[in-house]
Amino acid sequence: MSLKSFWDAIARRAYVAVPFGCLVYYLLYFNYGIVLDDEGFLIWNASSIWHGQWPVSDFISYQPAMYFLLAGFFRLFGETLLVERIFLILHILVCVVCLIWCGKRLLPARYALIPALLFAFAPGPWYKIFFIFHLLLVLVAALRCAERPDARRSFWFALAIGFAATSRAEAVLLSVTLFVATQGLDGLARVWRGGREAILPTLERIAVNSLAGMLGFCLPLAVLGAVYGIAGKLDAFIANTRLYASVSYQFSIDLLGRAQIFKPASLLASPSLEQWFFALGLLGALALLAVNLPRLGLRNEAAALRARQKALVGGLGLASMSYAFFFVWDARMLSSFAIVYLATIVTLADGAAWFSRRGWQRGTTWTVPIGALVLLAFIGVFCRIAVYSGSISAILPASVRIDHPFLKGAWIYDFQARDIEGLMEVASAHPGATIVPMSEATTMGYLSGLRNPTYIRLFTGELSPSGAQAAAIATFEQEKIDYFVARSGQFIPGGAAASDLGRYAPEVKAYLLTHYDVKRLGERYVLLVRRSPS
Repeated sequence: MSLKSFWDAIARRAYVAVPFGCLVYYLLYFNYGIVLDDEGFLIWNASSIWHGQWPVSDFISYQPAMYFLLAGFFRLFGETLLVERIFLILHILVCVVCLIWCGKRLLPARYALIPALLFAFAPGPWYKIFFIFHLLLVLVAALRCAERPDARRSFWFALAIGFAATSRAEAVLLSVTLFVATQGLDGLARVWRGGREAILPTLERIAVNSLAGMLGFCLPLAVLGAVYGIAGKLDAFIANTRLYASVSYQFSIDLLGRAQIFKPASLLASPSLEQWFFALGLLGALALLAVNLPRLGLRNEAAALRARQKALVGGLGLASMSYAFFFVWDARMLSSFAIVYLATIVTLADGAAWFSRRGWQRGTTWTVPIGALVLLAFIGVFCRIAVYSGSISAILPASVRIDHPFLKGAWIYDFQARDIEGLMEVASAHPGATIVPMSEATTMGYLSGLRNPTYIRLFTGELSPSGAQAAAIATFEQEKIDYFVARSGQFIPGGAAASDLGRYAPEVKAYLLTHYDVKRLGERYVLLVRRSPS
C-alpha cells in the first residue's frame, strides 16, 4: 500500500472516531487546575444571573448569551467547576466537528483531519472558546453559502452571525466582513465569467441575499432584546452597550497610538519564537488569500468555488490573527489559532499539489505531515496547560484537593491552592463580609463566597469613562467594602504580574492604599483589608 493510500484509508475511517477520541482525551484532564483570573469572569457572571443581576445591563461583560447558557447549565447540573468544564468541552467538540467539516471540503481526504487534530490537541484557553466557537460556526455557514449563495443559505449564514452578536462583538466584526466577502466574491466570479450581461442579475441576486441576511442577523438580536424588555432591563442594556462600545473604541485608538501598530517591527528589534509564529500565521493566511483571488474567474466552476472558499478562509485567518496580534497580548492569540491551523494546512496542501503537477514528486507527499508536526511543536511550547488547561502534552504540576463546594471533584495545582486556602480562611472567619475583585482576580473573588454588592470587577472598561473612578469610590464607601482581592504585583514590588491599576485608575489605587492594608494570601494574590476607623 502506498503512503497516499494509507492516509486516505485512515481519513475515511476517522471522521466519526475523532470527536469521540477528543472527548475521551479531554476527560483525562478536564478536572485539573483553574484559571484564578479570567475564568471567574465567565463563572461569576453566570452565577450572578441567579442573584437578579443581568450581564451588560447591570455589570460589565461581553455580550450576554454565553452567560445565560452557562447559568442554565448550572441550574440543571449544579454550580461546580466540573459542570462548567463539561459545558466548555461541548463547545470545543463542536469546534472540532466544524474543522472536520471544513477540512473535508477544502483538503484532500488524507489531510482533511489534520486541522481538527491540531486544534483538538491544544484548543487554547478553554474559557475563551466562545470566540473561536462563533467564528467557526460562521465559517461553516460561509463555506456552505459560497457553494450555493441563494437567499436561504444567506439567511442561515447571517443567523449564525446574529447568534455570534449575542455573545462576542469581536466575532461580529469579522463575521459581517466575511458575509460581505462571500456575496462579493460570488458576484465577481459571475460577472467575470458572464461579462456585462451578468451584472444586473448578479446585483439583483446580491440584493435578495442581503435582505435575507438582514432578517437572519436581526432575529437573534430581536429575541435578546425581547428577553431584556420583558425583564425591564432593555434601556440599561442599550445604554451600557453604547457606553462599552465607546470605551472599546477609545481603548483601541489609544492602543494603536501606543506603538502597538509597530509591533511587527519588534520581530527584528527583539525577536521571540512566539511572535515569529504569529507573524508567520499572518503571512500564511495572506498567501492563501492572495493566491486564490486571481482564480475566481476560472471557467471550471468547481475549481472557482474552491478558490472562493479558500480565499474566505485566508481572509478570515488574516482578520482574526490581525485582531489578536494588534489588540491582545500574546498568549490570548491562541483563541484565533483554529482558523490559522486550517489556513496553514490548506496552503501546504496546495503548495504540495503545485509542485507535484510540475513533476517535482520527491518529498511532496511529506510536505503537509511535516508542516503539521512543526505546528505541533510550536503548540507544545505555547499551550501553557498549567494556566489554561489547554493540553495534556506537558507534565501536570503537583495537584491537591480543596474542600470547596465549587471545586468538588477537581484537582487544584499546588501554587494555586495556597492562594485559595488563604482566601477561604479569611472568608470563613467573616462569612458576611463583602469583597470586590480586580481584573486578574475574578475567580478568587468568586471562590471567596463573599458578596460583591457593587458588581464592579475593576476592569479598565469599567473605570475609563469620565467620573467612573469617583463613582466607584463613592460606591465602595457607601457599601463599606471589607476586602479587595488582587494579583500581588498590583501592590507588592516583585509580586505576580498584574495590570497597572495606578495607570488606568490612579484615583482608585490611591483610595485603596489610604483605606486598606495589604495582606499576602499565597504566591500570587493579596487581600486588601479595610482598616478600622482610628
